Amino acid sequence: MSDTNNIIYRTFDPRKWKPNPLITSNNKAERTFITGIGGKLTEVYCLGDWNWHWSEIENPRTAMKSNTDCVFTFWLNGGENDRNDEVCQLKIIFNGDEDNAMTFKLNRHYIKPEKHIGGWYRYEIPFKIPEAGEPGEENVIVQLKFAAMSAPCAIMPDNEEFAELSGEEFPDPKIPQRSNIVFNDGYPRDAWWSHLIFGESTTYSENKNNDNQGISGSGMVNSFTFDFKGAVFEEGFDFSKIGETIREAATGES
Repeated sequence: MSDTNNIIYRTFDPRKWKPNPLITSNNKAERTFITGIGGKLTEVYCLGDWNWHWSEIENPRTAMKSNTDCVFTFWLNGGENDRNDEVCQLKIIFNGDEDNAMTFKLNRHYIKPEKHIGGWYRYEIPFKIPEAGEPGEENVIVQLKFAAMSAPCAIMPDNEEFAELSGEEFPDPKIPQRSNIVFNDGYPRDAWWSHLIFGESTTYSENKNNDNQGISGSGMVNSFTFDFKGAVFEEGFDFSKIGETIREAATGES
């Protein structure tokens, strides 16, 4: 933590955070070392998975002086899926009042990152410590929480050496999800949109040049294969409408 021009700067320190003990099952949170920015081993927290598991980590409650301006910095990787229904957020809670917590959405384009390097995004989250609740009190109890669901993410400290590194251009906004370290190449090679990153080297089996092939983020099925071996059709079946029948069977629409 540093103090510059009366603003307190604090960065993420994975050693001071822990999984929320109130989430007793399926809290996907792991403190571990990874190869981070610049190829150096860095300790991070990996949070969440691709399923509907609410995962959360928190830092200890800390007494801080009221009416103080603060900035919380960290680097984030991942935190998005290709359905646009994930959760990736930071909460700042004062005096244990979670109903009135400050919530910062870290996915999509809700908050613009300060810098992007190799699939990692640097965030600066400003906040102000409010007035103390009781007359005569000077301090407010402050706690921060990260939460993720339906997309894994990794959170890394904001080391001073990263400040000297030049930022990179942000990825094409047409890509449905951010780069994620869970994939060897940052992105899956077998998704319906993989051609946007890998071109013809994608392993997706359908037409790689059609953005609407396969199963889209909305769940719409645009291409599929059926095996008619052993199929039995009723007498009088109108084969001129077989395409419509297949579509109804695949999508549940009529």
